[in-house]
Amino acid sequence: PDASGTLTREEYSEMVGHLSKKKDLRNILPKMDHIDTDGDNMVSLKELREFFTKAKLTSKQLVLVKNAIVHSLDDTYANSLYNESTDGDDDEKNSTQQRNHGDSKTSVVPQRRVRSKSPKGSKTNSAAKMQEVGSAAREIVAKGIIWHAQIFADDYHNPKHMNAHGEVRVRRPLPQIRSKDFFQELTYDDKKGSYVFGGGATGLNGWGGLKNLSLVSITYKDKRIMSGRRIVRAWDAYGRAGKQIPSLSSPSVRSTQGKPSNKLLSKPVFPEKAQTHRLSVRATLCAPSWASFGWSPDSPGFCWWYFACRPPARRRVRFGTQMISQFHSDLEREQKRSSLAEIIEPEATVVHQFAHRYALKVGAKEGLKDRIQYHAGILLEWDHGKHCTVIELAWLNGISGYGGKSNWVMDKDTKRVALYRHMPSCMKMPWRQDLAEIRVIDVPCKSKHAFLKYLKKYSGPGLRFIDPSISASSKVRLTQRRQSDIMTYLLNYIRRDGTYNELTRNCQDFAADLYGFLAGVPPEQSKPYHAVCRLTYKQRRHLFLYDP
Repeated sequence: PDASGTLTREEYSEMVGHLSKKKDLRNILPKMDHIDTDGDNMVSLKELREFFTKAKLTSKQLVLVKNAIVHSLDDTYANSLYNESTDGDDDEKNSTQQRNHGDSKTSVVPQRRVRSKSPKGSKTNSAAKMQEVGSAAREIVAKGIIWHAQIFADDYHNPKHMNAHGEVRVRRPLPQIRSKDFFQELTYDDKKGSYVFGGGATGLNGWGGLKNLSLVSITYKDKRIMSGRRIVRAWDAYGRAGKQIPSLSSPSVRSTQGKPSNKLLSKPVFPEKAQTHRLSVRATLCAPSWASFGWSPDSPGFCWWYFACRPPARRRVRFGTQMISQFHSDLEREQKRSSLAEIIEPEATVVHQFAHRYALKVGAKEGLKDRIQYHAGILLEWDHGKHCTVIELAWLNGISGYGGKSNWVMDKDTKRVALYRHMPSCMKMPWRQDLAEIRVIDVPCKSKHAFLKYLKKYSGPGLRFIDPSISASSKVRLTQRRQSDIMTYLLNYIRRDGTYNELTRNCQDFAADLYGFLAGVPPEQSKPYHAVCRLTYKQRRHLFLYDP
């Protein structure tokens, strides 16, 4: 059904609505509850097959259903993130809510299924190459994370998107860029078989991690008086029929190796109609395959550690598998600096599970969801007694996407947070609500009581926390509990499953798993903080132990 292998209730409803537009297919699909046999609020390919096997459809109906489903996946779902208000209203509307939960889902566009029609007679050389290009593009999308960018015409000006100097505002949730800046950065990569947006020195829209992105498609909204808006695919790397996809006589383009190459797809350009009528243009881009597993190809794993309690000049943010070797190198340098015979690696001694709600602005009223939605994490005490460490699972890039404004740093309310300055540029990308990362931050609290004072200090409307508490405490009973061991456990956990789900894989589930793993207590003694999360909780402590 889509890139995740399932369709949500919302996606299924969209598909049913699309099928109902055709007379022969009205009411052909029942309510989702009749197909969702396992009751997980998802429709899988297996469940769809079982339904169509039992349903008595004529061969004509079956063909119509298949074509309609493919069409809905191509056009409806692939453009579901193309907001009706592309001038940024949705970003501002949700900004307050996402800031509150950035410590704790942007949907990946489903893989599109390309319908190939065999021409009458023998297949021509052009058709064969068209199919080859489409296969290469599908391979790109299947392996990488999808990103979207809004492209503005060069003469477009809107104070909502531009500053006083007419420059595009940087680091927006939906990256935005001017036409000339985007298309000048596009080059054809012979090895990838696709056009690649290099990103320059600063990355797409100032996001340092959005570089070397393969272009998948360029679409815009065509406003029509009678039929309303429709999505027009101006350029498509899949090789499907389109005005911007020429024949083999297309002009040659330069590849990244500098050699001229005659390719089936012409170099993408800003759609002429969108330029004339001031229409919104969106580019769909795909990150390299390694970006699905980490922030750099040589250090996989969406886990980072901020050593905030070191002297200011030696504070660092380490991430991925290289975090362990870099930590050992830091210990060696510290040993030489202090002239000590040996510096013993810290060991975790006590583990605490804590939870809190997020504070809203002064005067704002809490809704039902706000009153039951708790964020949970883990506090570790070390044998050196100098500081503690907070560990939490939350949205991928939730901290870098908000300028480093973590609740666990003292300078959160300053204009430029030190955590953000110490973050490598490859980590700075818009947040994603469907993927997760593990964040580890050293905090200047020497004990549980000092940490409780910190929580109370920042509790109340307009601050950081509401109703903070420590729900469980225990000694760390693992034999291997050195700091590098903790790093290994966290990397194993996030590399085996990097998804985030508000109901079934969230911060409370992770906190329960990690507390039970470190404390060695029975499952009934390590559960999510809130009763709602306990209903869907499945213990996954084994993820800490094994390599992915």
